[in-house]
Amino acid sequence: MSLKITQSAFRSSDDYKRFREWVPSNKIHLDNKECHYFDYGPKDAIPLVMLPGATGSAEIFYPQFLSLPPRGVRVIAVQWPPYDTHEKWVLGLNQVLDALKLSKIHLFGASLGGYLALCYVNKYPSRVVSLVLCNSFC
Repeated sequence: MSLKITQSAFRSSDDYKRFREWVPSNKIHLDNKECHYFDYGPKDAIPLVMLPGATGSAEIFYPQFLSLPPRGVRVIAVQWPPYDTHEKWVLGLNQVLDALKLSKIHLFGASLGGYLALCYVNKYPSRVVSLVLCNSFC
């Protein structure tokens, strides 16, 4: 099965369609870069910020957007813009969190997102309540 067919099947699933109906796509402009993200769930909860791998997008976490917010968990999935270094990426994520007025987060990173999550928690440990790394090379 080709990647194109897989993406088509993914986007035509009933769960994905429900995700797109429930969860708006948002963007923030920071330092001449545009950061796309999804944010859904109770605004008073410490959010679970999810970072995809290099070949994924923030949409890959659509099952979590369907299952966690009804249980009281706010979920934010970030599709970061390109950065030259992981240090610049860490500063960029911090700007996104500042723009969203988030002082504390739970951080989940998959693959390269896990590496970047670890880089973030090393620089800003007081902001991260918990860290989950999935399929990461850390």
